[in-house]
Amino acid sequence: MSGPILVEATFAALSLTSLTGRPSGLVSWGDGDDQHVTLGHDRWGRASFEVRDGERRCELVGAEPLVPGRWARLTLHATGSELQLSVDGVLAASASWYGPLPSGTPVLGRRADQPDGADESSCGQLADVQVLTDPAAAARRVGLGRPDLPDLDVVAELRSLRGEDPNRPEYHFMPPANWMNEPHGAIQIGGVHHLFYQANRRGPFWGAIEWGHAISKDLVHWTHLPPALAPDRVPVAPDGIWSGSSVLGDDGEPLLFFTAGDFRREPDQAVAVARRAGDGWVADDALLVVMPDEPDLAAGQFRDPFVWREESGWFMLVGAGVVGRGGTALLYRSVDGERWTVGGRLLVGDQASYPETGEMWELPVLLPVHGDGLSRHVLLVCPWWRDRPADTVVEVVHWIGRWDPVSATFTPDHPEPRRFDVGRHFTGPSGNVLDDGRTILWSIAQDGRSPEAQYAGGWAHNAGLPLELSLANGRLAVQPVRELEALRTEQLDAEPFSGMQLELDLQAVLPADDDPLRIRLTVGDELSAELVVDPMRRVFGVLRPGAAAYDVWRPMAYDEGPAELPGGELRLRVFVDHSIVEAYLGDHLSLTTRIDVSSGPPALTVAAGRRTRITTLQAWLLAGTDN
Repeated sequence: MSGPILVEATFAALSLTSLTGRPSGLVSWGDGDDQHVTLGHDRWGRASFEVRDGERRCELVGAEPLVPGRWARLTLHATGSELQLSVDGVLAASASWYGPLPSGTPVLGRRADQPDGADESSCGQLADVQVLTDPAAAARRVGLGRPDLPDLDVVAELRSLRGEDPNRPEYHFMPPANWMNEPHGAIQIGGVHHLFYQANRRGPFWGAIEWGHAISKDLVHWTHLPPALAPDRVPVAPDGIWSGSSVLGDDGEPLLFFTAGDFRREPDQAVAVARRAGDGWVADDALLVVMPDEPDLAAGQFRDPFVWREESGWFMLVGAGVVGRGGTALLYRSVDGERWTVGGRLLVGDQASYPETGEMWELPVLLPVHGDGLSRHVLLVCPWWRDRPADTVVEVVHWIGRWDPVSATFTPDHPEPRRFDVGRHFTGPSGNVLDDGRTILWSIAQDGRSPEAQYAGGWAHNAGLPLELSLANGRLAVQPVRELEALRTEQLDAEPFSGMQLELDLQAVLPADDDPLRIRLTVGDELSAELVVDPMRRVFGVLRPGAAAYDVWRPMAYDEGPAELPGGELRLRVFVDHSIVEAYLGDHLSLTTRIDVSSGPPALTVAAGRRTRITTLQAWLLAGTDN
C-alpha cells in the first residue's frame, strides 16, 4: 500500500509553549531516525511539519502563530512533487518532495519520537484527525477552511482538568488549574487591580513558565485573563517568563519587567521588558539588562527585577549573590526606564553570622511602610541555596530601614534579618502601593504535596492572602486586607467551629505565667494541627503531628517564632481554606501552614489556661471566590 498523501488535524490549543524546545506533536508516527512524521506546532506556536524517510528530510513552518482557544485546521498535503502545509485552507509553507509520506501507525497528541521522560505533547483539544492514502479522498479535503466550531473557553477548559480534590483552596487566589508559583507585578490602574503570577497551563508541574494575569476590583474576587506573556511569544525568553514586576510608564500604560529564561545563554537569566499592545503586551527583541561582569558575584544567579519610580528617577533591584558573603540585591538606576546603569549593591547578606539569609537572594522587594509617626522602607528577600540546608531554611527575611533615593542607599535600622511568618510555607514576596496609600504584600503558599498528588489533583500551590504592611513599635506589622470581610457568610454560634472555609477572631488576656493558649484543628478524631501561643516562653508556633505523611515541602512536626504579648493582651485571627491555614497574632507575626483535609472538614476548638480570659471569640463560614 502506498504511503499517506494527506495528514490533517483540527486543533484548539490551551497552551502553545514547549517544554523541550522541539515542536509539539498532534499527529505523529515513526522512530525518529529512518522514518518519522510529525504534524504539530513549533515552540513559537506556528503550524509545523517534519518528515524523515531514510536520507530525505524536510521541515515546514508557518509564518503566524496559532491562537489559544481558536480552532484551526492544520493540513499537510503530499502532491507527488511537493509538500504543502496549510492552516485553515491557506498555504503556510511548501517544499519539494517526490512521492508519498512514509507509512506508520499514528499516535495522537504527542511526538512518536519523544525521548523517555520528555513531554512533547500538544496541550489542547483535537476534534478530528485524518490520515489519507486515497487521492480522491485527499482532494476533497484540500482547501477546507477554518473549522465551523465555537472557540474554546480556555479558563473553563482548564477548570475541567482539575480533579475533585478537597485540599484545593477556594477563596485564596489560584489559577483555574495546574501550576502556579509566586504572584508578582501587582499594580492598580484606574481602580482595577492587576495581578501577574508564575504559571504553567500545561500541567501541575514546573516548566514552560508564563505570566498568568488576573484582574479584580476588591483584591478578593478575580477574573482570569489570557496570559500577559508566554515563552511562545517572547523570542528573548524561549524557556520561561520568570518573575518580575510592573510599573506605569510615561504613557500611563504598565511596563512589565521580567526575568528572561533562555537555556542557550550563560547565565540563563537576564532582564527584559514588555510593553502594552492592544489587550496584551509585546516584549522587546533585545534584553534590557544582563548580569554584570563582577568576579565576586555568584555565577548564574541573576533574576527577579523589582522596578519602581520616584521623582529622582527609576530604580531596579535584581537578586544575586556575593561569593563567600551571602545574598544581595543589585541596584540599578535610570532616568527614563530604558537605559540602566548598575549602582552598586543595596545590601549584602552576612551568611556567616546569619546562615538563614542564604547564599543568594531571590525576589528582593523594597516597599514603603508607615506607622507610629514614622516612615521607613522594608526590604524583603527570599533566601536561596544551591544545596538547601534543611536545618536553616527560612523562606522570607526582612529589614526595616531608611531609603534615600537621592543617594540611592538603604540603611537598616537593625543588623539582624527578621522573620514575621512561621510555619515554613510563606515564600515568594512581592508587593505594591495602592491608590489609597496602603502597602500590599503578596506571597506564594507552597502546598507541600508530592508531585504525584499534585498531578492527581490538577493543581499546585496558591497565593497567600494579600497583606497590609505598616509599622508598629518600630517593627513590621502585617494584617490581611480588610476586603476579606466581604467573604463572611454565616456566623457560627459555638465550638467546635467546623468547615472547610473558616475565619476565627479571638481576643484574650494571657497572664505571663499561665499555660499556653491552643487552637486545635481536628479532622475526624485526629489532631491535624495545633496553634500554640505560649506566654511563658513568649513564642507562637504550630504543631502538626502527621505532617510527614502529606507534606514533602516542610514535613517538620513543629515550628515557632518569638511573639510579643504587650500587657498579656492578644488578638489571634485564623483563616482556614481547605488545606491552607493562616494565622495572625497581633500585628507583628503570621503563620502559614498546611493540613490534610482529604477525610473531611477541620473542626476548631480553643483551649486556654485557667487564668486566661477570653474577651472575644467569633467565627464565620467564608464564601469561595470561583477561582
